[in-house]
Amino acid sequence: MMIEVVTEIGAVRQTADPIHLMRLFGICDSTALKYVFAAHPERQWEAPR
Repeated sequence: MMIEVVTEIGAVRQTADPIHLMRLFGICDSTALKYVFAAHPERQWEAPR
């Protein structure tokens, strides 16, 4: 399990595309976004209200 997470985080550092990560690892959209935001906090934004 830990090796999978490290591999996924490494892939996220190379590409910040959640769709690519979903296809590569077979993960859902919310998980892909969590990995992207963990690796690239500058990509996170608040939705306007």
